Amino acid sequence: SVQTLTEFGVTLEWQALSEFGNDLQQFQVFRMSSTSPYDYSSPYEVVLDQNTLTDSAVDIGSTYGYVVRSVHSYGVVSNLSQPLEVTIPNPPAPSAVTNVQILDLDIETASAPMKVTWDLSSDSSVDEYSVFVKEATYWDTDVPDFFGNGTITSDKKYEIAFDESGTPNKRHYSPVATVSSGTNEIEVSQTSAYVDMTAGSFPSEYIQDTSQYYAVVLAIDSYNNASSPTLAGPTMSYNNTYINSQLELTVSSGPDAVSENVLESNSGLLLSVYAYHFDNAQQQVAIEDAQLEMTLTYGTDTLVLNGQTDSNGQWVAVDVDDLHDPAIPQNLLDFSADPDGELDIDVSMQSIEIVDTQPYTSASASSSIGTAMMAELAGPASSIDMDANHAVDLNITLTAVDSINPAHQASLEGTTIQWEAFNDTSLDAEMSGSETIAGGKIRIVSTFQNISRIEFSVDTGTRLLIGTTTFSVSLNAYVIPTDTDETDEQIVEWVPDSIQSVTIGCESATILTNQQSPDDPIECILENPNPFAVNVVVSVTESPSLFKSPGAAEIAANGSLTISFTPKYEDPLWIRQDDVNTEKEFAIQVRTSSRDYDIPGQPLLDNSVVSWTADLFVETETTPDTEEKSSSNTLLFGGIGVGVLVLALIGFVLYRRASADFEDASFYEEQDIVVEDEPVELPEGKPLDDFEDKTISKEPEIIERPSDSLISEVDDVEEEAIEEASEEDDGISTDEYGTEWYEDEVGTWWYREAGAEDWSEYNE
Repeated sequence: SVQTLTEFGVTLEWQALSEFGNDLQQFQVFRMSSTSPYDYSSPYEVVLDQNTLTDSAVDIGSTYGYVVRSVHSYGVVSNLSQPLEVTIPNPPAPSAVTNVQILDLDIETASAPMKVTWDLSSDSSVDEYSVFVKEATYWDTDVPDFFGNGTITSDKKYEIAFDESGTPNKRHYSPVATVSSGTNEIEVSQTSAYVDMTAGSFPSEYIQDTSQYYAVVLAIDSYNNASSPTLAGPTMSYNNTYINSQLELTVSSGPDAVSENVLESNSGLLLSVYAYHFDNAQQQVAIEDAQLEMTLTYGTDTLVLNGQTDSNGQWVAVDVDDLHDPAIPQNLLDFSADPDGELDIDVSMQSIEIVDTQPYTSASASSSIGTAMMAELAGPASSIDMDANHAVDLNITLTAVDSINPAHQASLEGTTIQWEAFNDTSLDAEMSGSETIAGGKIRIVSTFQNISRIEFSVDTGTRLLIGTTTFSVSLNAYVIPTDTDETDEQIVEWVPDSIQSVTIGCESATILTNQQSPDDPIECILENPNPFAVNVVVSVTESPSLFKSPGAAEIAANGSLTISFTPKYEDPLWIRQDDVNTEKEFAIQVRTSSRDYDIPGQPLLDNSVVSWTADLFVETETTPDTEEKSSSNTLLFGGIGVGVLVLALIGFVLYRRASADFEDASFYEEQDIVVEDEPVELPEGKPLDDFEDKTISKEPEIIERPSDSLISEVDDVEEEAIEEASEEDDGISTDEYGTEWYEDEVGTWWYREAGAEDWSEYNE
């Protein structure tokens, strides 16, 4: 008998095993089909220890026959059973399609007036979908669910059976579209053609406005099994051509004096939108209740505003008197100070789609405005008197009118101020230059000989500055002071109220410490930024010092001077210098004071360092013995050269002796130095432009080393005398600060402060 029968196979069952006795060995099953008969010499299957057989090697729709016999011991075989025929059935039809809809479309934006949609079936056996569309008629009114009660035919037509005036009738509808199993929508522009068994054939028709339509979707598998129909509708096709919407964006911002709209913090800002469309007479018609969204983009920030139009089609998004209004975000207020800022304004309208109402298209509009700032360039309220050096010291300020928001004043930092200087006889500028705003101002400290007027202007670049951007100041020539003038009024001489420290810039020097060349001094340039002469004292503050202090000098107003730091090669410390290509530095102090004016805060003390590179000179042989003997003239000239060199060395020793007394009396007392009436003439050197850039950085003060007075410059005989004296007093020396110094046998220096009992090792 048949135990189970599906599209996947059949299961057969026969008597229980107990009915076949204990000598049962197996069952033999023979199968026949429409293409092959029974073959009793070759069983289809041999079954052991069970009385069932499952055959899955089948085809749907095919018929198979089965006979069974048992085999026992000693070759005993039973008779064949009665044949059993089975036909493999088709699989069940797919489940009904869900969520079927027929929708009306805008023929101007879509390729068809209507669209049918549905949800994809979860049945894996679905091979395709067939879509049928019918215009609603009296049959659909008189017969409930008329179009939803059909079945599929063998040729995949949709069959509707009904009675017409008591007579049975049928209609076969053709699909308007057949799509694959992965498609769930189709646009349609025609109805299904059909054949009425009584009235004949009817072709498909185009979908018409104001008519109603039904749709049916069937899921069909590969065996032509169709799901039960799912009906959608009726849906009316109406005039759904979109009305072309228009948006008009109005922007009003900035001071009245500016013709263009700009974002300025002290000025009002109005942003409004008007939504409308044109009727057939090309007249504007307001669109009411349009949903609008406005996006303001500034820098990396955005502000989104939403609203809808009133009965006049108007929506006011922003309306403030200035940007300090609470409705304006702080970051937008700050952004108005951006010198290159641009505010982008974008507004969009959603499409309006209401059932049985002609829809409106979406629309958009945009605009942009730059930033602007109100500022004031100002300076002295009256003319300026020049001093005896034709110099002036004046400040010019650039101030943001918006004093509430700090971002505006901060944005003016770095603005360039151009200036031109004129005399009374020419329309062309005699001098010109530029300065950069720092701390809200520029400072002009310079000489303007034969100049009567300086005009200042703001170099705005690409930014828009509104307000006072030019300024002019008159200069009064210096008048030699007298006790009284003709009106008995006392003439007051210009006196500076501040002083700036002299700046120093040094060359990048490399000293060969074992060669000790007279070209080794480190040359530096002193620059006086003051419009009056100053006295300056440059001291080497490290102890012991390897270099001599340049001393005191005078620098003219806005002038410069070259000084030198000369190595003290007579100092024993130079003998211990064996560094190779090593950068070193020594501390200095620059003291600046005025020669002619009593200015509070002077003298100014500026502690800096001077860097230099220590290296060693390595001699190499360049003349072989054979070359030395090659020419008697060479020996003659060589002898002359040696003589000249000896004379030069003798002169150098005499010079060093003479200079030693001067250094002992002058340069070795830099810690207590005072400004002399007659400043020491410093050696002239190269101009600053010939030096490489060298940055002098300030460093914390370190422990003082022995002063320059520890070891004086002496010749070879004096050095021997010092060594004998050192042996007698154990080699202990005392500097002007009371610090005792001692060098042990391995060359290590030790020091002991005044009043201290223990010695400390000195490290550079």
